[in-house]
Amino acid sequence: MKHVRSILESAIKIISATNSLMHALGALCLLILAILTVVNTIFRYAGMPISWWFEVSLLLFLMSIFLCWGFTTRMGEHVQAVFLLRRFPIQIQAILRIIYSLLSIGLFLLIVWGGVSFALRSFKLHEGTDILNVPLYPFKLLIPLGALFVIFELLIHLKRRRS
Repeated sequence: MKHVRSILESAIKIISATNSLMHALGALCLLILAILTVVNTIFRYAGMPISWWFEVSLLLFLMSIFLCWGFTTRMGEHVQAVFLLRRFPIQIQAILRIIYSLLSIGLFLLIVWGGVSFALRSFKLHEGTDILNVPLYPFKLLIPLGALFVIFELLIHLKRRRS
């Protein structure tokens, strides 16, 4: 049992470090997006808009969302109906939080499954952006990746709640 606990704690550390790295990459995408937006605005006023700006900004925005999904879950920053939850006694709140986590895990498992098939279809069809023809499947793979890390964080949260 001690060996299993050690492996579990190591896995939690790896997931946490990976989530932090993904969060940093997502934040970097937002920074690049902001800089690119300013540059495009300046160029547009000079009469030379950047033709590929919208495509790249959309991809950067999507990357920031899905790369930060798990970290947002870890920090407890997702939208929640806390005002309803607080109306119940503490014991009921704890049970409702577990039910919420389990339902969320089920939903995000569906997102992982659907996201993988979505990305695979994109790969098979050789989908790309209109102007730069950047392949879309790597960006679509971020959907199930982000959802997977949400599941990991929910499982970690359930484990800690149990301890």
